[in-house]
Amino acid sequence: MAITFKVLGHAKGDNALWVRVDEGDSVSHYLFDCGANTVGALSMSQTLDIRHVFFSHFHMDHICGFDEYFRRVYAREEDNVLWGPPGSAEILHHRLRGYSWNLVSDCPARWSLREVQPVRAADSPHALCVLSRDYAAADGFQRCDLAPAQFSDAGVLLDAPGHTIESIALKHHGISLAYLIREKPRKNIDMTALSAHGLRPGPWLQALKDDSQNGDVAVGGTSYSLERLRELAVRESPGQSVAYVTDFLLDAETHERLVAWLSGCDVLVCEGQYLHQDLELAHRNHHATATLVGRLARDAGVGELVLFHLSERYTREEWLALRDECRAQFARAKFPADWVAEIEG
Repeated sequence: MAITFKVLGHAKGDNALWVRVDEGDSVSHYLFDCGANTVGALSMSQTLDIRHVFFSHFHMDHICGFDEYFRRVYAREEDNVLWGPPGSAEILHHRLRGYSWNLVSDCPARWSLREVQPVRAADSPHALCVLSRDYAAADGFQRCDLAPAQFSDAGVLLDAPGHTIESIALKHHGISLAYLIREKPRKNIDMTALSAHGLRPGPWLQALKDDSQNGDVAVGGTSYSLERLRELAVRESPGQSVAYVTDFLLDAETHERLVAWLSGCDVLVCEGQYLHQDLELAHRNHHATATLVGRLARDAGVGELVLFHLSERYTREEWLALRDECRAQFARAKFPADWVAEIEG
């Protein structure tokens, strides 16, 4: 399994995040936000492979490129799911209805608009409720089918066979959703341990890897307990993880919540809006400074910090100063690789 990603857009412009999760027997593609001129960086096939789009919030610079994405994929028969914070279903439905629809009466496409609502629960700080409205392209996205509300104590929105996508609500003149893509623990067979007990590989290994199977299995004519074999030879290791966090007020309370949520994350893709000298402006606009983001990455113990969504108020030299300011708190901070030439000149 492997997670790869690409920050879309440019330093002086809107951004988005494209993520690919390869589980070996299946591959999933996701898009996080959809700023202007971002989808054009993806090929048609890459765009068609995206089944889920996750919006942090709906300020113009995070949704302005949606029309380009929607035009490419609106008619496909596969799952089409749009996620967003409270109020997103109404906003997105207006987008779907914002055209004069023709030639769609035989179109099989259906679109699900999923609105993520934080739930206040003292014993479940990440609890969420998801409200879904489903629409069909055949009637021009007019008739709404309501699905039962779904609750998640752990903040998990999507539970795929080999990975999950979690969310947490942050403050940004309303709610901005952060997302965390996490591979499930990897299970590997310790062949040395098997060999030390005289057990030779065979078809029985498939039963060992399948947690849904229990009881005994025959190995070389002898019956063994699957539970005992798993204790003997199955080793778990953590999977990869990538977080997408943007447009949020990084105060002390939020810092504490995010440190716990991001703990040990491999890659944090996070906004780098302001220099710390502009802290008052950052707080007024509900954004973060480079120093605060660097401290967050340091305290959460993330593996790497990728800075994006930079303020256009700064020059290229000031962006470099912003990166260096962040590195003073967290040495493994960087800009997306594609931006180096653009910023450094």
